Formats: sequence, structure tokens, C-alpha cells
Amino acid sequence: MSEEIIKNGQNESKSRKKKLNQKLDGMIWGLFFIWVGIVFLLDFSWSIGLIGIGIIILGEQVVRGHFKLKTQGFWITVGLLLVAGGFWRLCDVEISLFPIVLIVIGVVPEKKIKRIKASNQNLQEMLVMNGT
Repeated sequence: MSEEIIKNGQNESKSRKKKLNQKLDGMIWGLFFIWVGIVFLLDFSWSIGLIGIGIIILGEQVVRGHFKLKTQGFWITVGLLLVAGGFWRLCDVEISLFPIVLIVIGVVPEKKIKRIKASNQNLQEMLVMNGT
């Protein structure tokens, strides 16, 4: 009986999260189109447009975290790149942002690989110590 109650509670929780996720997606798309419309209507620069879209995307991830929904690393990265690109253009930096982004893309997986290798090494050491 108590297992059935727990399963019902889990199903309700999943259903609630799914509905919340759908509402959030709809609101974010609405904000996106409103912002793009404002940018075109008021003839804002591309810089301001990119920064605004990046903030909307990052804001969605903050809201997801607040409501215990899964945050999406891909969209966090996209949001950060849009904000960075917008400020890069706004400040009229003479160095191209593209090569810097490529370098960062190359460095991040390397750090993850090292972390995974270190984690595997620790696991192997623990197994050896336990005689397994």
C-alpha cells in the first residue's frame, strides 16, 4: 500500500514537472519573439539584440534551477556565448571572438577527460585496496 502511494506521488511530481517545463518553454519563446520584435522595432544594434537573447536563455536556466528542473548545459553555453558576443561587438574589440571560442571548446573537453581519468584512477585504487 505504501509503495503505491509513493509511486502515485512520484507520478504526480513528474507530471507537475512536465507541465511546468512546457509552461516555461512557452514563456521563454514568447519572451524571445517579443525581444526580437523590440530590437527590430526600435532599431537596436545587433550587440544589444544578442545580449538580450543571451540573458533570456540564461534566465531560463536560472528559473529551471529554482524550480528543480534539469538545467541544460548546452543552453547555458549558448547564452554565455551570445552575451559575450554581444559585449564583444558592443565594445568593438578588434580581436575576433571566433578563434577564442574555438580554443575554449578545445580546452573544456580536455579538462573533462582529465577529471574522468582521475576519477577512474581513484576507483581502481579503491578496488585494489578492498582486494576486489
